[in-house]
Amino acid sequence: TGRGIHTVILCPCLIYGEGLGVNKESMQVPWLLDVARKYGVAKHIGSGSNIWSNVHIQDLVALYLLAIDKAPPGSFYFAENGANSMREVCAAINFMMGVDGPTQSMTIEEASAEWGEAPANHTMGSNSRVFAKRAREELGWAPRAPSLLDEITDVRVLFEYAAAGWWGYFWLSFTVRRSTPRLAQPTLLTLNA
Repeated sequence: TGRGIHTVILCPCLIYGEGLGVNKESMQVPWLLDVARKYGVAKHIGSGSNIWSNVHIQDLVALYLLAIDKAPPGSFYFAENGANSMREVCAAINFMMGVDGPTQSMTIEEASAEWGEAPANHTMGSNSRVFAKRAREELGWAPRAPSLLDEITDVRVLFEYAAAGWWGYFWLSFTVRRSTPRLAQPTLLTLNA
């Protein structure tokens, strides 16, 4: 700030939702979807109990706009609107795909073969929990987008995957959705700190 530069740092974790820029996808959820498509079931590392905070891209954009307008120079803000374990995310993917059964575990070696050693260890097999308390209190940030699990299991998302070539999974999921009540809906862990 001594040189007239107004620096503000925003630190999101798992970002989900479709972006509007060159890279329209996030990392973790598409990686999990690719593995689920390959094996016919969603897979996580170990027990899948590792937890990542998450934020929808639309809410993150809203936070950037607020930070530009209101944040004091030199400030730092986390961006999150909830948190989920990788097992919960995989259960939502199974539901979206119409898989009637539990998620499956894979070893760190198997995960490294899918995503590479560093992403398997430091992204897909780790915890990353943050709380956006200051962004809410100081900037008035109020996330409004659907939760990560709602985004995955929403029927509109099924149509998007169908358009991207997931026809087999789409029709199976759509049939299950129309004929089966949501008995095993994934649990949402929302942190409002």
